[in-house]
Amino acid sequence: MEYFKVIQKVVDYIDEHIQTEITVSDLAKFMGYSPFHFLRIFKEAVGVPPMEYVTRRKMQFALRDMGKQTSMNDVAFNYGYDSYAGFAKAFKKVFGMSPSKYRIHCPNAEPPVINLEELKSYKTGGLISQPKIIKLDSFSMVGRTYEVPISNVRTTRDAPAYWHLNGLTDGEIERTLYQTFAPKKHGEFCLNMAHEQDWSSFTYFFGILDEKPDQPLSPAFQRITAPASSYAVFSTPAVQPDEFVDSVKGTWRYILHYWFPQSDYVIDEAGYDFEFYDERCHPWEHDLVMMEIYIPIELRNERQPG
Repeated sequence: MEYFKVIQKVVDYIDEHIQTEITVSDLAKFMGYSPFHFLRIFKEAVGVPPMEYVTRRKMQFALRDMGKQTSMNDVAFNYGYDSYAGFAKAFKKVFGMSPSKYRIHCPNAEPPVINLEELKSYKTGGLISQPKIIKLDSFSMVGRTYEVPISNVRTTRDAPAYWHLNGLTDGEIERTLYQTFAPKKHGEFCLNMAHEQDWSSFTYFFGILDEKPDQPLSPAFQRITAPASSYAVFSTPAVQPDEFVDSVKGTWRYILHYWFPQSDYVIDEAGYDFEFYDERCHPWEHDLVMMEIYIPIELRNERQPG
């Protein structure tokens, strides 16, 4: 049995009381269920236990306040922590770094309203956290390109996870690139590029970081340079390997149709959107796999007309 409509009321209740103390007993009582039954159906609908969801949701709202330059102690207190240390511990568990280090990456956006039915339709495989906002200097990638006879594909978001359809799943291209260029940093970049005049096909690029961009390149490989840009960096939910492709595509749908319309950002068309895959997507190393999506952005109210 699916409980999305029932649990949606709980999700809305959590947002309405995000700065108050919330317990499983409170939520179960609100729904008129026993705590045991409530725990089971909440995890079935949302994918995580209720108190883990409450903590993650509090951290999403904390990001908003941090982006508004609210003091760290006030942020901690507002979301129910007696000390900054307790808040920092919870924050690091969710985002992987301390609030003080993460602060410069906070999005200028309200946490998107959670609609469980809509999120289910995207098939993301789980909940998606607010993106990290970063600035990257111009950098180069080196790899191989593939001409793809599919029309109206101009960006990576138009045909996500194309490596799956293009047959690049045997590891041969990765081995070739790492043996040829031996980069210090592991990670693959995947992106789609439009042809200037002909939209009947597009160029698919699969590459790695080019750590020696001034050196001449064999004709067997191509070099792409991304301009300096601000990026919204989204992590896909950690999923089973057989759900990975659907999760990547679902996360793209969430970003484009759910997150951007509710945010203060628009896509900066001068840059490249791309997918980044590192060790976290290796099923031989991890039971659950994930990747990152980079989208160049600019603030909506700062976009130049034209």
